[in-house]
Amino acid sequence: MRSNRFRLVALVLAVSGTALAGCGDDGNEPGGLAVARAQPSGDGQVAAPGAALPAPVRVRVTRDGQPEAGITVAWAAAGAGASIAPATGTTGADGIAEADWTLPGTAGAATATATVADAAGSPVTFTATAAVPGQVAIEVGNNFFDPDDRTVTAGATVVWTWTNTGAISHSVQSTGAPGFTSSATLAGNGQTHSVQFTAPGTYTYQCAVHGAAMAGRIVVQ
Repeated sequence: MRSNRFRLVALVLAVSGTALAGCGDDGNEPGGLAVARAQPSGDGQVAAPGAALPAPVRVRVTRDGQPEAGITVAWAAAGAGASIAPATGTTGADGIAEADWTLPGTAGAATATATVADAAGSPVTFTATAAVPGQVAIEVGNNFFDPDDRTVTAGATVVWTWTNTGAISHSVQSTGAPGFTSSATLAGNGQTHSVQFTAPGTYTYQCAVHGAAMAGRIVVQ
């Protein structure tokens, strides 16, 4: 009787093990799609209001880390007068899809998105700045300004644009003398701060959140 009981327990364990293996718990299931910016991505460009950006915006779609061809990418651009073409495209053999983005007709920050159904990382957001002549663009990133040292002519307007910063807060805080109007502490992609520099001098600044570790300067001639 005891021997039969042991055989029954062994049979149950064997059947259970087969069922668990069939559920894909061995970690060998193929992964899903993922989408991210390609390199170069075309993110963070500057052009005049209503103008096409000089370079396309680009994403790369992968499956298990390998390029995935033939995947549909839906593109969209926000803002009055903005457009992006093609509205729908497919990835090539390298997993990359790209589109040409025309900025809105008014100055300021602009955004565009690339959406891939059921893909991790979707939608991918791109930012750009529609700048009138005489404007100088500086990117506010996570713990850096790019470029962090600019030389401009008197009368130029500098536009700082928060790019790919997500929920992390940053600011443009004037330090030293001469000074300029500081920004508020802002979070979110596409936030901007503009200052027109009319008097020659060297203007230093930093992020109020990250201090001297995130600093820059503007030299006005």
